[in-house]
This record gives sequence, structure tokens and C-alpha cells, in this order.
Amino acid sequence: MVVLDGDPGRLAGRIGPDALGGTVEDCACVLVPDPDGPGRAAVLAAAVGDRRAGASPATTLDGLPDGFRWARAALALASEERPLIRVDDHLATLLVAGDPPLLTRLRARRLAPLEELPARARHRLEETLAAWLEERGNAVAVAARLHVHPQTVRYRLGQLRERFGDALENPDARFELQLALRSGAAPSASGG
Repeated sequence: MVVLDGDPGRLAGRIGPDALGGTVEDCACVLVPDPDGPGRAAVLAAAVGDRRAGASPATTLDGLPDGFRWARAALALASEERPLIRVDDHLATLLVAGDPPLLTRLRARRLAPLEELPARARHRLEETLAAWLEERGNAVAVAARLHVHPQTVRYRLGQLRERFGDALENPDARFELQLALRSGAAPSASGG
């Protein structure tokens, strides 16, 4: 299923005679048979063009309510730069963004040690922490990724250790930190 900004009948016509357009809960929708089939991704991308759209994975009739909900959530992530968002390409982002108040609480709780810092310093430390978590603690890889000297990374890591303490060694805390840090960013190439 595809949920989009625009005319569902027009999009269905561009996809082909087997697509069915309509409206569900005031959302324009198109049912696309076998959306993962050969050549379908290109047809769908061409049909959507620069309209914002969210596409759920193939589903059975019983799964249509979930597909609709997922595609609508994906539509919320779409932008001018990335008009078509496929649910399967952004599973983690969609899951984390599913409960905004809870996500805000997680961010506030896990990133509280950085809260009193000026915005620029907070951003630098958040960026370093995110890279450190993704690079599994390899300061040289973090430095290359951030385009800074490894000693700069080690200095920042010292600041992070002072602020976060044992949380940086706790797997559950590290996981929550990654969720909190990733949730502040738009979908990216690592989005799922």
C-alpha cells in the first residue's frame, strides 16, 4: 500500500491497471499488487515522482490495516529530498518515532548529562558519542568519520565519560543512547 500527498486515482493510473486508488481516513491510498515484484520499485518511484509518499511492504488482506498505518507513518518521514519512503528501508526509525512523547522522555533521560552545555558543545559531544557507539569504541575510526584528530576524539570521550559514567559501559544504556541520538536525525542511509 502507498499513502501519498496527492490524487490516488492519478497515481494508480501511472502505476498500471492493476493498482487501485482511493481514500482511507482522509488519506490518499493506492493498493499496489506485488509491490516488491520485478521492476515495481522503479515503476513506483517514477509514478510518485516528487510527491511525498510512504510505501508499506506487500501484505495480505488481513494485513492491510498494519500496512496502512506503516505507510502513513512513512509518509510523515518523506521530504522533498526523499519523496518516497519505503517502510522496510526505515524500520528502526519508524519504530522509534512511533510514540513521540515516549521518545521525548527517552531523549531527555538519556541525554540529560549534556543538557546544560551550550548548543554547539552539546552538538559536538552528541556527534562524537553517536560515532563512538556506531564505531564500537574505535577512536581512530571515530576521528576519521568526524574529520578530527584522534586526540580530539579522546578528549571528547573523556568529557563524555565524566558526564555519563558507567552508562557508557552498560549495554542497555548504550542501546538507549543510540536510540535517543538517532531519533534526533532525519532518515538517512543508515535508517533501517
